[in-house]
Formats: sequence, structure tokens, C-alpha cells
Amino acid sequence: MKQIMFILLLWVQFLLSQTFTEQARINLSGKEPGRLSNPRAIDITQNGIILIVDTGNNRIQLFDLHGQFKKAIGGFGFQEDQFDHPTDIWARQVINYYVSDYNNQRLIRYDHNFNFISAFVSRDTWDTDYQFTEVISCAVNSQNDLFILDRGENKIVKFNRHDQPERSFGSYESGAGDLQEPHQLEMVAGKYLAVSDAGRKSVLIFDYFGTFIKELTHKRLQLPTGLATDREQGLYVADPQAQMIFHLGNRLDRLQPVNYLGGKLQHPVDLSLWQNGNRKIAYILDGDQLVIAGLSLP
Repeated sequence: MKQIMFILLLWVQFLLSQTFTEQARINLSGKEPGRLSNPRAIDITQNGIILIVDTGNNRIQLFDLHGQFKKAIGGFGFQEDQFDHPTDIWARQVINYYVSDYNNQRLIRYDHNFNFISAFVSRDTWDTDYQFTEVISCAVNSQNDLFILDRGENKIVKFNRHDQPERSFGSYESGAGDLQEPHQLEMVAGKYLAVSDAGRKSVLIFDYFGTFIKELTHKRLQLPTGLATDREQGLYVADPQAQMIFHLGNRLDRLQPVNYLGGKLQHPVDLSLWQNGNRKIAYILDGDQLVIAGLSLP
């Protein structure tokens, strides 16, 4: 009887979980344009252009929604259109895109045509709490507040729309909300900031004022890295070590593994969601491969 109940419980959990069904897998390993080396992040613009942070090749690669290469931007260096170990991109804004240029210790701002606008760097005139070094990720909310994730000091610095620092949080002084090995930022439910933290094997949630809300874990969550949201403001978490994607509803109640059919994920580091009507498509960075998967709701 216990075995039957256990099987029924697993079946109910499967039915209540979201499901990705793999539709295509494109091997993009290489160094020439249109190929990837150790990509770290992916995002999709409002007009349906896939942007991949090709970290190993120090550039941003652009693809259409079918995975066809369009163009590459960047290359190694410290000039306006060059990068040194880029780690993340934020392309949800209508006007500006932001690239986290890790080793150059800056955030690069582009317009929607990828024309260089400015390089945002730390200033010695700021209070030390607001200064940053290793920019590993960033996010922008609907009020155009900019959040920078500084891996050097494991903290988040918030800037207002005028690029003035307002607060810093997530450092070791933050108590229960201290960051240990943060990877990426994402907005959730229109009022929260999520942080994937590999050191804590969890996702931490803050409000826009830096107040720590909660920590979300799962027994199978091992190395949370990439984060993504959908129109319903649910959160998806990529875990390359667990070889899984997890989902968190907009009520921020619990993380749950996503069912994956039609293939197997090997090293999912990040993902982004594209929605056309009721049809949802997940674009997953699985090592040097781009995986396209349909999303079915329970």
C-alpha cells in the first residue's frame, strides 16, 4: 500500500509540474562567428532577437528565434566595443541594453541597435558601500532603477534612473540575506529581486529596497546559475550540476523541478522565455548548445 501511495504521489507531482519538451538542439561550439565558447547568459529582446553572452570568445552573439545566426559584437579588449570575460546581458528595456563586462569592471550600455552609449564604472567619490569591482550581473526594474551584482564583494548596489547610488545590500553584514557565491539577478512578480547563489545552493529574494524576504531551496538544487521569468512572473532556475530546470510561482512559495521530455540536459547554465499568445518557448544554454523547448503548463 505504501508503494502504491508513493507512486501516486510522484504521478500527482508530475501532473502538477510544468513540462519542457525539447524541439531542437543546435551545437554551436567553436570560435568563428555564430559559434560559442563557454557561454554564460542568454536574453531575448522585445522584438524577438536572441542575445547570447559568448564569454569564452569575449563577444555578444545575435540569433533569430529559429537559432539562425545574425551577427556578433565585441571581441577581446577594453575599448567601447570590446569585452574581457562578459558574464551577463539585460535586454528587456525598450531603449537600452546592458552587458556585464566582468574583468573590465564595468557595465556597458548600448542602444537597441547595439550602438555604444556609455561605460558605467565605479567612482572613488562614492561611499565604499556603493563602489563595485567585478560586475557579474545586472537588472533593471520598471522604474528604471539599476541593480548591479558585484561578485568581488558579493553585494548588490542599487542606482536610481539618474545613475546615483541609493543603497547596497547582500554583503556579509546583511545577516540572513548575505550572498556567498552569487551568479545572476532577475526581477520577479514586478516587485522582487531574485539572486541565484551557488554558494548557498539557493535562490534569495529581496524587495527593491534591499530588504531580505526569503531563501528558496530544494533537495535537488545544487548549483543555481541562470534565472528567467515569463509573463506570469514565474521564475525559472537553471542548474548545470543537477542538469535540471526549476520553477518558482509568482507567489514565491516553493521551487519545483520542471519535467523535461524528448532529450536530456547536460549543462544548463541559463535560459530565457519567449511567449507568443499562449505558446511559450524556452531557449536554454546547455553548454555550447542552444536548446529550444516548448513549455506545457499543468
